[in-house]
Amino acid sequence: KTMTITKDYLPISMRRSGLKMDKVVFIVCHDVGNPNSSAKGNVKYYHDTKNDSPTGVHSFIDDKEVIEIIPLDEKCNHVRRSVGNDKQLYGVYANDAAIGVELCYFPQEPERSKTAYNNYTAYIATLCRNYALDPLQKLVGHYVCDPVRRTDPLNAFRYLNKSMEQFLQDVKNEMKLDIVLGGDPITPSCWAQEEKIKSLKVWITNLLTFISRWYNK
Repeated sequence: KTMTITKDYLPISMRRSGLKMDKVVFIVCHDVGNPNSSAKGNVKYYHDTKNDSPTGVHSFIDDKEVIEIIPLDEKCNHVRRSVGNDKQLYGVYANDAAIGVELCYFPQEPERSKTAYNNYTAYIATLCRNYALDPLQKLVGHYVCDPVRRTDPLNAFRYLNKSMEQFLQDVKNEMKLDIVLGGDPITPSCWAQEEKIKSLKVWITNLLTFISRWYNK
């Protein structure tokens, strides 16, 4: 699969501080909460209101495109800090160390929603690959970080009959495919590490078998 990303960065403003992350630790999965709105429409709104609110997000995704509005290595206010669930889960606040990704959805157009979901899954799988994140551990829904006020991305998922658990597995499966995002596919170091562990286990098993046979001679 090949996917093109459009970079339409906000200028430094209330919505974009320009401060750099030390490290990407996890990803927060959002949906736009505004059915039938496109990635382009949401991006325009963020540009038009760039000095009206400190709230931001890194990327918007629909059935046609992926648009990044804040560089992925910059901090971004996409989770309410005062709740603190993100800090309890990962040891850092999402706004300091997590990429925020928004999914657009179309309740009356299931095929558009499905295509948008597939783009969302592929994009997040590539982020996991690039930042060596295990999707089963390092992806979290906004509703977990702020359970009283937020339900995303489940708003979008319910129109696709998808649970969060199914989404995480879809991302993990997608990571095994060759996905190109404006460059060469990247082998995730987390998978490479798993292969090393498997090889080590096989080596140890063979060694123990050899020792056992030698000892029983």
